[in-house]
Amino acid sequence: MRPLSKPVVAWSLLVVASVVISRSLPDHLIQRSLRLWHSNQKVAQVFEQSISRSQLERAVREQLWAHGKSLESLTATELTASMNSALDDLVDHAVLTHEVSVMQPPMILTDPELAERISQFAQRFENKAALEAAMNAQGIANPKALADHLASQIRQEKLVEARIAPAIHVTEKEARSWFDANPESMTIPERVEVRHLFIPTLDHSPEVARKTLATALEKLSAGSTNFAQLAREVSEDPATQNSGGELGWMTRDRLPTDLAQTVFLLGLHQPTLLESHLGWHLIELTDRKPSEARPFDQALPEILAALETIKRQNATSELRKSLRRSAASMIKIYPAALASFAREILHD
Repeated sequence: MRPLSKPVVAWSLLVVASVVISRSLPDHLIQRSLRLWHSNQKVAQVFEQSISRSQLERAVREQLWAHGKSLESLTATELTASMNSALDDLVDHAVLTHEVSVMQPPMILTDPELAERISQFAQRFENKAALEAAMNAQGIANPKALADHLASQIRQEKLVEARIAPAIHVTEKEARSWFDANPESMTIPERVEVRHLFIPTLDHSPEVARKTLATALEKLSAGSTNFAQLAREVSEDPATQNSGGELGWMTRDRLPTDLAQTVFLLGLHQPTLLESHLGWHLIELTDRKPSEARPFDQALPEILAALETIKRQNATSELRKSLRRSAASMIKIYPAALASFAREILHD
């Protein structure tokens, strides 16, 4: 009989050892060991960088959190779509990381640039504990690891910006062409100049709020006081009570939806009691402007910025696809690990 090969012997010993250990360890320690092994299981490999199951789970949860969803609430189809989307982002990130690492000359990053990014990151959190919790959620162990993570992020941004720069410039001719083809998008909508007195029904009963403003309207109609005085004495809108109740020029989309239609039907200088979901208002229109075409010169900066944003998104997407195609032979996905992850999520 031929002797067993070394790999077979090693595997047999591993199986025997696992059986012996499983009989001697408490169940909770066995489960903990299995969870740890699963969390470190590779779902993909990009060049020399491994993507673990725990990284994928974090990425999926972050994407879902941004849309108000949780991993456990997904159907099998939704989970597969979320996993694929998150894995695509992780792979693209790994490809970019590799691309930066082999750049010649190397991508330059200054100390002030990194210090500013670290400061910006830290300012997003209320305190040190919240910052550390966010770092732990991202698998970032300490300040040095955070600095390395942010440095990598900046270098990738610089690489992308350098590669797409020629493709995102917008000329005035392009802006004019867009303006001529989309005149309705540049129309200034109808506006009304509004002032109001306001009493919320969160703190007051609707009957009391309405009666208070009805009394104010009677005084206003009798000429015994003026709107500015009533705003100081009656209104509970802190943003306008000391400025005559002035809301300024308003378009329909700047007013509460349950007020907009009625407000725009009011005549000028006709104070009127209106109720919204927020409370009661005494509203007066002091001026009105019809919709009007916006001149090209006035709209130009906004059009240039919007078209550049569109070009930037398209160019970034194309760059990601191009880099992904170039690195295809160095990207390995492990379907069995992904399927195992999905089964456990769905059966938990």
